[in-house]
Amino acid sequence: MMKLRAFLFATALFCVIVNINAQIGTDEYEDDIDDCPCVASLNWDPKCGSDGKTYPNQRSIECHNECKRDDYITVVYDGECKEGDYSY
Repeated sequence: MMKLRAFLFATALFCVIVNINAQIGTDEYEDDIDDCPCVASLNWDPKCGSDGKTYPNQRSIECHNECKRDDYITVVYDGECKEGDYSY
């Protein structure tokens, strides 16, 4: 019984840690689309968007476009936006 409790505790702790790590640094990418049922990968393959913001991957930009149709974003270049990059 003690081993089962230790296993369940370790599993719960692992899930909490994974969730925290997945959320670190994502606030700037959320763009107020929390109500939108769009699933984006957590893979880090940064793209500089036409709004001057760095998105974690192509799918994040697609989700933005699906949820905010009045604010269409395109990929300007692969990689993080450099400081001073603004809306194109």
